[in-house]
Amino acid sequence: MDETGGGQGTGGAPDSPPVVATLVAALRNEELGAAFAPGTEDLRAAVAQRLVAAIPAIQAYVAERTARLDAELPEELRQALQADQDASVEAGTRLLARWVATGEAADHDAYQQVAFVGRRMAAIGGGFERVLRGTLATLDAFVAVLVDACRAEGASEAVVRGLRTGALVGNAQAALQSVRLFDDRARTLAEALQREQARLADLASMDPVTGSQNRRGLYGYLERLGHGSVGDAEQRTFALFFVDLDHFKQLNDRFGHRVGDAVLRVSAERLRAIARPTDCVARFGGDELVVAMADLPPGPTVAGEVAERIVNALRSPIQVGGTQVQVTASVGVAVGQGNLDKPDALLSAADDAMYEAKRAGRNRWRLVACS
Repeated sequence: MDETGGGQGTGGAPDSPPVVATLVAALRNEELGAAFAPGTEDLRAAVAQRLVAAIPAIQAYVAERTARLDAELPEELRQALQADQDASVEAGTRLLARWVATGEAADHDAYQQVAFVGRRMAAIGGGFERVLRGTLATLDAFVAVLVDACRAEGASEAVVRGLRTGALVGNAQAALQSVRLFDDRARTLAEALQREQARLADLASMDPVTGSQNRRGLYGYLERLGHGSVGDAEQRTFALFFVDLDHFKQLNDRFGHRVGDAVLRVSAERLRAIARPTDCVARFGGDELVVAMADLPPGPTVAGEVAERIVNALRSPIQVGGTQVQVTASVGVAVGQGNLDKPDALLSAADDAMYEAKRAGRNRWRLVACS
C-alpha cells in the first residue's frame, strides 16, 4: 500500500522523509521482489478478496479499540465519528487489497482520504490520542488479516514477509498523513480561535451605539499610558477631554431614542475626526464622551486649541432623516505631564472642569492642570 512499493508503484511521495524512502527502496530490492514475483498473481488476487471480505471485522476491531475515547461524546457526534472511521477503514482496506492484487500504489490523495477521520476529531477538539489510537488499531488489523489471508492461501514465507512489510510501510505513511492532517487542522483552528478571541476582546471594549471605545476600552488605553507603552517620551504631556452633550435628555424626550442615538453616533464621529490615530475616543456613559490624548507639546496651549475645535464641531446641526437637531457640548479638559499612573484622578479633574463649563453657561470648555 506504500507509494513506492508494489512493483507497479509511481515513485515516492514528494514529502516522504528520507528514512522512509530508504526503507522502501530496501524493501523493493530485498522483499517485495519475492512477494510480487511471477506466478504469485492468483495467490495475491485470492488474498485481496479475503482482505475485502474482512472489512466488517477490521471495522469492529478498530471501533472496539477507540470506544473508550468516544464514550464521553454526545451520541450524535459519536455516531458521526464512527461512520467516518468505518469509511476510512474501508477505504484503507480496499487500497491495501488493490496493492496486493495488482501492485498499484496509493497516491497522496488516496492517503488523505484514508486519514480524513482526523479532520473531524480536530474540528471538535478531539485529542491526538484518539486519532493515533484509531490509526494504529487500523494498521494492526490490516497486517493481521493480511498475514492470516496469505497463510490461508498457502503463500510462502517470502511472500508473506514481503507483503506484510510492504503493508507496514504503506500504513505507516498513511498514519503519518493522518497525523499531519490532524496537526494542520488543529493549527488552523488554534489560529481561528485566536482571531475570534481578539474579535471578542475588541467587541467587549467597544460601544455598540457610537462604534467608539466604551469605558472599559478607555481604561485599557489609560492603563497602557501608565505603563509607558504609548509614545517613547519619559516626560509626556497628556490631556483628557470630558465631553457632555448639553440638554441631551430633553432631546431624547422630544425626538426619541433613535434620534438620540444618531446624535451620539455623529458626535463620536466628529471627535474621531479631530483625534489622531494614536488617541482614544470613548463613550463614557449616557451622553458623556471622552477623548484621551498623549504626547502633546508641553503646556496647555494645544489642549486648549483641541477643546475649542471640539466645541465648534459638536455645535453644528445634525440631520437625522427628516429631522434636523442641534446640540452643544460642555467640555472639561485635564492636562498633566509625566507618567499617567492615576487615571481616575485625571478623569475626576476633567469631569469637574466640565461642570465648571456648564455652570458658566454651557457650549464652552474649561481647562485644569493636574500635577
